[in-house]
Amino acid sequence: MCYHDQLLSERLKQISEDDVIVFDNHPTAYKLIDTLNERNINISVFSYSTDIIKYVSKYTPFNIILADARVNHEQHQLEGMSMAPALENLNIHTYFFIADYIVGDDLYRNHFETAQIQSYLFQSAAHHVLLNYPYDLNTSHEEGIYFIGNLTV
Repeated sequence: MCYHDQLLSERLKQISEDDVIVFDNHPTAYKLIDTLNERNINISVFSYSTDIIKYVSKYTPFNIILADARVNHEQHQLEGMSMAPALENLNIHTYFFIADYIVGDDLYRNHFETAQIQSYLFQSAAHHVLLNYPYDLNTSHEEGIYFIGNLTV
């Protein structure tokens, strides 16, 4: 088992009954959802990805947390900070997320609406798991990228 798989396995073991879990859309997220489903635990899932919401609703008995938002059909995601109040009181256990870029320990996305909700989720979650390997920009604050969080937090 590779190191990344071992970390994911350890994080999944720490998820328990009634936890709130957030997933970004990434192929690994689907495997994690399947693994949690096989454990037969009752969790609640939030995602701004309409693909993840569809998958969870079709293949699991998990509770799905929905928020007031616009649907961006091109991006297959919910958008808008109008969903923030619905997420405000959630006790997010783990946020499985993706980032486009990394500068030192700072993580960035190249889509403002996505970065905005990710930043909010990142700050609200007790634990964070990066699902992908972002591009290293080797510079700070490039034009057109938006901060979502810091790995050391």
